[in-house]
Amino acid sequence: MKKLTLKQVALGLLIAGYSISGAYAADTVSTQTDFILGHAPLVNATTKPQSFSQNSVDIKVVDANGIQIADNAEVKNGYTIQLTYKLADQDGDTDPGLETASTVKFAYMKRNTTDYIWVTAGTPTTSATGEVTVSWTIPAAAIGSKIYYAIIPKTKYGNPNQSTNEVYGNVFKKADAGSRDVTQTGTNIPNDGVDSGTGGGLGPDGPGDGTIKPNENTFAITIHEATINNGAVAMNTELNASSNPEVGKTYAAKVTLNQNGPQDITTQFKYTWSLVDFDGDKIGDSSLTSQQVDNVQASTVNYQDDVSSSAQAVTNIAYTIPVNDQVKKADGSAVTGLFAGAQGYKLKVEAEAL
Repeated sequence: MKKLTLKQVALGLLIAGYSISGAYAADTVSTQTDFILGHAPLVNATTKPQSFSQNSVDIKVVDANGIQIADNAEVKNGYTIQLTYKLADQDGDTDPGLETASTVKFAYMKRNTTDYIWVTAGTPTTSATGEVTVSWTIPAAAIGSKIYYAIIPKTKYGNPNQSTNEVYGNVFKKADAGSRDVTQTGTNIPNDGVDSGTGGGLGPDGPGDGTIKPNENTFAITIHEATINNGAVAMNTELNASSNPEVGKTYAAKVTLNQNGPQDITTQFKYTWSLVDFDGDKIGDSSLTSQQVDNVQASTVNYQDDVSSSAQAVTNIAYTIPVNDQVKKADGSAVTGLFAGAQGYKLKVEAEAL
């Protein structure tokens, strides 16, 4: 304890029965604490009562026409995820610069891996009541993947002015958001079965396991004359519905995405070739009929498209039309009962997202 020293005049007054005035006060005594702490900010769903203990967000998905999809409707590439929240800070701290919105990211699985790619969301919008919405349009690269989101609550000032936890979850699960230490940001997503991060918001529930489906309205598939050199295919002249493929020549499939401009995304699919719509007239006898030949033997070779950093092996991308007795199924078995091999058929190719 600090010893107090009273001045002599003051001591005399005290003995005489007088109170000590401010002019005769003791020497100043003080102590101090460390910095005053507030509370870390949270995000709250705009459709729920304010909470200072549980993070939550609102999530909805709109189609290419801006119409909100229903629960359990298929979610496709080209649709837009809209994440909405309001900042909840127990101390009254605010986020006028929308720093929280700048942390919003969405993740989808990199094709043919278990790694997730995190993508920063778009420019946020705000309402007059302080609700913030961040939007992200689902790319074709996310087809077949689940979608996750992450957000770090922040304020302009405060101690602390940022949450130590990253709020995140599966977009298509109706549950409150999970969280993980912010130092884990950017690492792979844990399994859906764990307690942390299973919730994505308030909706919508996704169909099945909640993976993204291909939006056929945004794709175009074409057939091209092609050449194969050193295990790689090169696309040449594009065929149309009136083109006549020829025996002995090689043809390759190409898929183009028309979303924010045309983009070659051929490597994101595997292909199946078939001989269809047989016409006996085309080989000289109108009385002849033959069944279509599904899934003929094709070639898996390398191709580099607009989304590949290097050439990728593409399953059955190319088909060389064989002579009459060499038509085979994909498993290598011979096709019998053909009058003139592939002649008299049309050439068809289908693409299936990986």
